[in-house]
Amino acid sequence: MILVVENNGEMRGTLVDMILDLGHPVRQAGNGYEVFTEIKDQRPTLVITELEMPGGGLSYISLLRAQLPLVPILVLTAFGGSIPRAEVLNAGAMTYVTKPVRTSELRNHARALLEAQHTPRLNGACISH
Repeated sequence: MILVVENNGEMRGTLVDMILDLGHPVRQAGNGYEVFTEIKDQRPTLVITELEMPGGGLSYISLLRAQLPLVPILVLTAFGGSIPRAEVLNAGAMTYVTKPVRTSELRNHARALLEAQHTPRLNGACISH
């Protein structure tokens, strides 16, 4: 299950449709507060989340990372957002994408993160086949 967190209903709908097109089940939350209710019921395989929304920000990403230590987090934010990319990645995001984003680009990021979860690792290093 992929969890989509976006406070803009139209954008959330677009993201949900994209995930369904990839063949994955999806759940959604409208803000950073709702996320923690959603992950109590079912642990996602990927989180795609807006950064600057109610309940969002760096502390939200850090708390999400603490609750889901092995789940990739893909952060979306408006171009020129107030939080620097390096800080978002240091807080626990694996990928940072600025809006507006093309669906194909976002789809590629999501696929890469999902595939990376299934790559064998030895002491944290990726093993090539």
